[in-house]
Amino acid sequence: APPADDGVLTETDVVKVKRKKRSGGALVWGGFLGGLLFSKAEHLNYGDNIIGRKDNAKPSDISIDDSFVSRQSINIKVSLAPGMAGNTYKLTVLTAANPVFVNSNSLETGEYTFLNYNDKIKIGHTVLTLKKLKKK
Repeated sequence: APPADDGVLTETDVVKVKRKKRSGGALVWGGFLGGLLFSKAEHLNYGDNIIGRKDNAKPSDISIDDSFVSRQSINIKVSLAPGMAGNTYKLTVLTAANPVFVNSNSLETGEYTFLNYNDKIKIGHTVLTLKKLKKK
């Protein structure tokens, strides 16, 4: 079942990955595969998180199975917020044959924006949502 849309995930909502330094944020997306609805989530780690189309020759940190997404489409850099509790999430468009949308704002290659929880990121035909991971 897809996670509740309250902006908060639990550990059980997120795919276990073996990358280090989890930030407490996760990207969530879903769609139809073989006629079945699916939902997927991946942790975001501190530092760079490259997101792109699944490609074994040039793998991304987070792979999206969408032929309309570039191999290395966007980077989400996660940093500790200066002087505050929490993190900053900076999205930069690396390569995009089609515009990347954050909510309703279009971004071209080389442009960036800062993300908030529950922001929608559209790359190719996939919509990703930045969610907060609840600490246990």
